[in-house]
Amino acid sequence: MADKPKLPVGYGRPPVERRFEKGVSGNPKGRPKKMPRQAAKDALLLDFEKIIAQESSREIKVQDGEKTATITMYEATVRRLHIDAAKGVPSAISKVLKLRQDLETSQYEQQKELVFAVLERKAKWADMVAESEQTGRPLPVPPAPHPDDIEFNHETGRIHYNGPKDPQEERRWKHVAQQASAYQAEAKRLRKMAKRDPDIRAQLEDEAAWNAKMGAMMTAYFPSEEVRRRLGFDLIRWRQDEPLCQEFEAMAERERKRKNRPG
Repeated sequence: MADKPKLPVGYGRPPVERRFEKGVSGNPKGRPKKMPRQAAKDALLLDFEKIIAQESSREIKVQDGEKTATITMYEATVRRLHIDAAKGVPSAISKVLKLRQDLETSQYEQQKELVFAVLERKAKWADMVAESEQTGRPLPVPPAPHPDDIEFNHETGRIHYNGPKDPQEERRWKHVAQQASAYQAEAKRLRKMAKRDPDIRAQLEDEAAWNAKMGAMMTAYFPSEEVRRRLGFDLIRWRQDEPLCQEFEAMAERERKRKNRPG
């Protein structure tokens, strides 16, 4: 039988053995969809923002007087700008003044919003208290910060908190109160033991004194509602002036240094 004549092979005419079978697509997944122009721009912008964020946060070492400090690229840029402004570079001076003006404007707007929110919250709480007194219904427990723990100075516009600022901090206050109560209970137990056992009385009394001191420091640094809701009470000033609070802060600082000590 004579061989079949070979078909010509070339552009658009692959060899027969390499041709796709009839009815079978050469691209089973189909043609890839083209990314819309806006989506492509958004993806490019997102990558650019990511690079900017990474570079701004990258840490470098700079000379700070006689010491070497580690700061971010963003901090280094702002520092360089202020140094140039201090040297009298006109463009740097205008940029620093503009940055400062924008910062103060932003802080003022944030403070104004905070003041309005605080005053509105305290007004609503006062209405709830009055309604509770009239109807005899119990007051609901508001989430932290409790309205009675928020103080607003109408003369200075300053807001300060005499208690927990958020639910997480509120849990910490409650936990510390439980710890303080446990220390006080342990001190009481040790004093009773010391009376019954004169041989180790001195040791037990020392341990009792230590537990009592720990409980007292915690109670002072995280004052109870009765203390912190007195008229004119200021938690910041209280912690600065109260000796037990100063001792508590010193002890906490020593503990932080101990934990961060290498080895």
